[in-house]
Amino acid sequence: MRVAEPKPQTRLLARWVLGTLLLLNVLVWLVQSPPVLDRDGLALPVPGRIGDWQGRNWPLSHNERAVLAPARLISRVYSPLKPHSQDTIWLNLLQSTSISSMHNFYDSLLASGERPQVMGTRVIVTDKGPLRATLIRCQNPDGAASYLLLWYQWPGGNAENRWRWYADVLWLKLRGRHPVWQLAEISTPVENPQIPIVKSPELRRLEAFATAFYQSVQREH
Repeated sequence: MRVAEPKPQTRLLARWVLGTLLLLNVLVWLVQSPPVLDRDGLALPVPGRIGDWQGRNWPLSHNERAVLAPARLISRVYSPLKPHSQDTIWLNLLQSTSISSMHNFYDSLLASGERPQVMGTRVIVTDKGPLRATLIRCQNPDGAASYLLLWYQWPGGNAENRWRWYADVLWLKLRGRHPVWQLAEISTPVENPQIPIVKSPELRRLEAFATAFYQSVQREH
């Protein structure tokens, strides 16, 4: 008596289930973090002056710090050193040794009422190697526009989005490395949204700041 072969749909379903279980196991392994012995030393130094900009800290409330814990957030406003210039840049830098505590800034934009639109990846040339960042155009409820650059970074590398970062995390964990992870977001208001984004002075401003910032904080692995 011949045993009937599984139907193609059955084989496809079995492969999908196995693939899903494998992916879940990998994700569970990824979010498991090694013990941290000194969380007081977690916050990595960020210069007050970066390139042609001088920064000042933006205070966080107790509730904001509690929501982000155990990750730490540096929130800072950078103003140009040139007189009579209003080219302000906002920096948010989230730091953690725990992958699961790295909150998604894109989801935070949506939750705050912003309308973010991903414009693609920008590859920025720096003295520390290429910096890959996601370019986002945002519009707040009042209609004001801004441009953002968003990326993940760690000593010796960077990634432009969460999925690319997961792949790098997996590779680094296989090599026994457990760095402090950083999620960087820099933004600046847009004066004339009608100008094509690749020709806008705001994009040039963001990329110049991103270059100076990345070179100032990036360390060799």
